[in-house]
Amino acid sequence: MKDLIKNDDAVSVVVGSILILAVLVTFMSVVTSSWVPVYEGNAESAHSDELFDTFIDLSKQIENAGEYPKSTTIKLGTDDMPFISNTNSVGHLEVNSSAASMTLTTEIKRPLPGFGEGDFLTVKDLNLSQDAPITQFTINFTLDTTYTYIYKKTVTSLSLSDGFIFELQSDTPDKIKIIIEEVGDTDTESGGRWRNQGTHLRIRIEYIDNYGNIERWGSTWAISAIETGSVNGLNLTNNTDYTYLNINLLAPTTTLELEYADSPPVTIDNIDYFVTNTTSLHNLTQYYMKQPDDGTYNLYYTTYDRILESNMTLRYNTTTDTIGGTTPDINGMTIGGGTLTLRSDYNFFVDQSYIYDSGAIILNQNDGAVFKVDGGPIYVNNDSKNNLILNLKTTVLQGDYQAGGNGIETIQTKLDGSYYASGFTNNVTITKNTTSELLYDLWYSYFSDLGEYVNTTTANCTDISNKSINQVGVIINSTSENILLIVNQKEIIVT
Repeated sequence: MKDLIKNDDAVSVVVGSILILAVLVTFMSVVTSSWVPVYEGNAESAHSDELFDTFIDLSKQIENAGEYPKSTTIKLGTDDMPFISNTNSVGHLEVNSSAASMTLTTEIKRPLPGFGEGDFLTVKDLNLSQDAPITQFTINFTLDTTYTYIYKKTVTSLSLSDGFIFELQSDTPDKIKIIIEEVGDTDTESGGRWRNQGTHLRIRIEYIDNYGNIERWGSTWAISAIETGSVNGLNLTNNTDYTYLNINLLAPTTTLELEYADSPPVTIDNIDYFVTNTTSLHNLTQYYMKQPDDGTYNLYYTTYDRILESNMTLRYNTTTDTIGGTTPDINGMTIGGGTLTLRSDYNFFVDQSYIYDSGAIILNQNDGAVFKVDGGPIYVNNDSKNNLILNLKTTVLQGDYQAGGNGIETIQTKLDGSYYASGFTNNVTITKNTTSELLYDLWYSYFSDLGEYVNTTTANCTDISNKSINQVGVIINSTSENILLIVNQKEIIVT
């Protein structure tokens, strides 16, 4: 009988198995300690880049938010490596509508037309009947005072803003345009081109029917003639600081000439008009604006280009509406707030958070925070007329949304409302509530840097800060009303 205790025939098999196991353990240790960190670090870095692209898309989505919800997908974290568990990273997504509010306090002295990007004037919505026609449609423009040195004396005169245009336009199959613009003198030696901008005012009415036939009426006046009161239908009014040019589109004394017609004559109230014939601005406006079937008026869109100040007064049925130009009430108004944050807890890459805050995209890491893309929501520049232009494009996020893990989430955004105001003022205070978590130092530096873009000959800029209450901001003051403030805010629902 064989002595099994002293038999060593299986020793080599056992030793070989142990050696193979040792090699596998060593290999897995090397993989876990060396290759996994590199692989997962690269995966987490790529995930960070994907988040940046996602927040860019999300920012564009918020800027273009409309009546119907738009969606964006976002990957919260990374997945496990094959055959190796617990190598994934997780993210925490949160919408906090009460965080990071930003307020604006100012007093608008001279309002600009109240039309923002995408806004429009809709006269037809008034649903006027033929029994309640428009009796006054007045547009008021601010004139600039110019000084010319002639023969050892200074001559004071008025001028329009260089290159401005004001356009009312219908959005119907038969197109109507009413254009008011500044032009120069006619240079006959150069083929009738306009020169010396700002010296003349031109009004045109252009009508294009469903078949493409064009009718165009127009007239041009010298500002110097308007100053002397020799032009009927165009009047000047003055206050202590400014001179306004008043144009009543229904003025019976203002006449326009038929400049061009595809199929003459043009018949208005049973009267035939040929090229060079004239009729009143009142008759033309009523004729082209009023619809024959129901008596409503079909003037829709308004375009302003380089107009310092203007407003419109629409009078009908003994009621007066000011369309644009109303003084907004901006006293401690919320112009930004709410945050959308994705905090990534990485295993092999630096932990970080992407934050959408008041229109800005922020990357926050242990070593600090930075604005991504174009920085914050405030844009400052100075124009040639020594005005400081302060443009605020901000968002207010609403909603209570939370998610966690490493899966894919879908975020929906929808426009809940918008606000637009613009005008001249001499004082602006912007205050932002923040905490150390919401990047006090970043916003403090941001508002401090704004002062570098403020021309000291135009206005003074000082910081406001109080770390005990975690507020940062800026105060801008001027001795005159030369701060042009533009506020464009959107309220967004996030679900």
